[in-house]
Amino acid sequence: MTRPDAIPASVGSTPLVAASATGCQARRAAGGTPYRDQVFASIDAERYPRLASVADEWVELAGQDTYREGLEALVAGLLPPR
Repeated sequence: MTRPDAIPASVGSTPLVAASATGCQARRAAGGTPYRDQVFASIDAERYPRLASVADEWVELAGQDTYREGLEALVAGLLPPR
């Protein structure tokens, strides 16, 4: 497994996550396997059971926009209970 070249923090006004996802799509379209897919294919299920359980669904899960839900959970965790 080889690690891809470093991805710049942004490409124009495109954030890193979008640039990384676009790179993965391009590698898939070219017949290659993105590094992320290689990592998930080789996860040790005994050491990381939760990650291994979603490994086959990772591409679909990673494509979902969960920013708002994550931000709300972070803020709720930082605020004192009402």
